[in-house]
Amino acid sequence: MLTSADHLPGYGNDIMAIGADYSLLLVVGIALLVLGGVLLVLAVRGGRLGTTPHCRRCGYNLTGLTANACPECGGVCDARGVVWGTRRRSRPALLSALIVLALGGSLGGVAAYVQVQRGNPYLYYPQFMLVPAAKADTPRAVAELLRRCQSGAVTGSRADQVAAIGLRRQAAPGSTPVTQDWIDVVYALYNADLLSDAQKETFLQQMIAPVLEARSPVRLGDFLPYRVRGQARTPSTGLAVGLVSQSFQIGSETRDVGRSRLRLQGVGSSGNLGGAIGPLNLPPGDYPVRAKVAQQVFRANGMWSDEPIPFWTRELALSGEVKIAPADAPDAITVVDDPALADEVRDAIHMGAVEVTPTDEGDTAHVHVMVHIGPATAASAGVPMDVAFDMRIRLSVGEFDLGDVAAQPGQNLGSGGQANVPAFDDQTATIILRTSRDVAVRTVDMVEIWDGELVFEDIPIQRAASAPAEK
Repeated sequence: MLTSADHLPGYGNDIMAIGADYSLLLVVGIALLVLGGVLLVLAVRGGRLGTTPHCRRCGYNLTGLTANACPECGGVCDARGVVWGTRRRSRPALLSALIVLALGGSLGGVAAYVQVQRGNPYLYYPQFMLVPAAKADTPRAVAELLRRCQSGAVTGSRADQVAAIGLRRQAAPGSTPVTQDWIDVVYALYNADLLSDAQKETFLQQMIAPVLEARSPVRLGDFLPYRVRGQARTPSTGLAVGLVSQSFQIGSETRDVGRSRLRLQGVGSSGNLGGAIGPLNLPPGDYPVRAKVAQQVFRANGMWSDEPIPFWTRELALSGEVKIAPADAPDAITVVDDPALADEVRDAIHMGAVEVTPTDEGDTAHVHVMVHIGPATAASAGVPMDVAFDMRIRLSVGEFDLGDVAAQPGQNLGSGGQANVPAFDDQTATIILRTSRDVAVRTVDMVEIWDGELVFEDIPIQRAASAPAEK
């Protein structure tokens, strides 16, 4: 919606900056148009000059007439029926009227244009004009089309035309500023039962397009990391999409991978189902891989229960290929020794406080720390290259493993590390991140990682009063 004059060709920002009241300008423009119209009528009619008598009714020249009736029209030639002088147009008066009309039209036109643009000109478009404007992905046109679809104003063949456009936008890769509105348009038609059965099925199917990714090559005897990645193409509210993992097959071997779940809603929301299969004992070679997942659609308005009940489900088999290398083959991980990147990597890592909870045994404690890796500001990209770390905690009672963490440029993630350690009285801890090839090998796509060790000292310790309640 226009809110500044930089949207108006030929008008500077200072117009809006001083708070010009375009409503008043519109009134002034209309008043000038009325005044100019009156002046134009008077100028065209002209004024009477001279003393020649004329019939008021027909304008006949009555000079020398002695009768009381006009010989032309028969009108009575008395004091009321006679006018004196000849009408003559005044060019200055006509020019003045035209100038006033031009000024009123200019002021009123500019004011009307701004007033319409401040609102939404597409409010006044008939549907046969609005749909092409929306098809061109004009944001306000799509927004107005959405409003009409939600109000039930779009029906019949026009609804079918709009649904076809919206389904194409839903299926298109990537997203634009109007992708969400287009999907909401289709959902409005879906709710109004204006989609055909085939269009409904397409709409539900296209709510996510999952992709199977698996690490390749992977060595004999290692685990095979994999993930099913998906990005939602659902309405902004009302419906959500989910994926449920079922099984993973490599070659002729099928492994049960449990029932991990992914739930997404709204364009742009994305996530992964993943895991690792192994250790692999198949002979080296190329193998097809297949992941079976269930796609589910259920009703949700920003919140859903732990076990939502889907109203639509379909089974998907996602395919790929993996190369198994000999057990003694290199791990295909390149470690880049670049100390110059250390500060940039450190700046992208934000360490939370160490939370300490006594265990039931009394002589041990449970420690937990959250690590956030991602852009420190909107202008930064996070870590400058792939990183994969073993995470350890150093206390007065020793150094202990907290797990691992891996991240890529542009990624924004939080990862928790935890361990049970002997009881201690420290007030601060040291967290150490050490580059690990093994951690990188357990990811799907890392092949080149930064080499280094980062030490975060004086991390504050927060102690809980008692052991956590059993769940």
